[in-house]
Amino acid sequence: MSIKKESAIQAITQDMKTFSTLTLEQLNHFMEIIEAGKAKINKETLRVMEEIEDKLDKYEVKISDQVINTITLYNPVASDLRKVMSAYRLSDYLERIGDLTFSSINHIQQIKSQEMFGKFTKLLEKMLNTSIEMVKRAIISYNYADKEYAVWVIENDERVDKLHQKLVERLVKKGDAEKDIKQLMITFLSIRNIVSNIERIADQATNIAEAAIYSFEGIDVRHKKELPDDFL
Repeated sequence: MSIKKESAIQAITQDMKTFSTLTLEQLNHFMEIIEAGKAKINKETLRVMEEIEDKLDKYEVKISDQVINTITLYNPVASDLRKVMSAYRLSDYLERIGDLTFSSINHIQQIKSQEMFGKFTKLLEKMLNTSIEMVKRAIISYNYADKEYAVWVIENDERVDKLHQKLVERLVKKGDAEKDIKQLMITFLSIRNIVSNIERIADQATNIAEAAIYSFEGIDVRHKKELPDDFL
């Protein structure tokens, strides 16, 4: 490998680690807000999250440009090309996680019934905690070629889907007992959107794990209902 090509790939790898760290930081702020159980969010927390969101957007653009330049200038092949293309996919998934996180924060601020929101924070915590753990392990699997973590993430996606369904069912049941229909509907839709966003964060973690597998194994497991027996 030429020195310039190696430096280009190392630069992408380093920026991906920074990008990943920022994404997890954003998710941790999200979890702190859910754990607080309040629809009103501290202004300083919002400011910090807005700054992180801006950085995430810039890193996604930067890494995309780096990938295109590396392929154009150095024509990487085999494992180097897989590594570069996986970084490209990963940057897109991480940016989406940032968008979903910030979208959830906006939905929290639209909630009108604090009482109703408080009844669902524990389930939201459980669902978000699983999704964050999936993102963490997916990132580790990518950074350290950890096959075991990648498999764990893919296999746990169904767990979040079930929590998603459980939350929606509870929302529908709780809705009948509310008196203020307008506040109920606004709160219902807000919580429903938050739940959907958390489920989609887990989906992005699965995408990252699949990209990691492609990076270090050269196997594309996307769109497969189950991992191949000879892979596990």
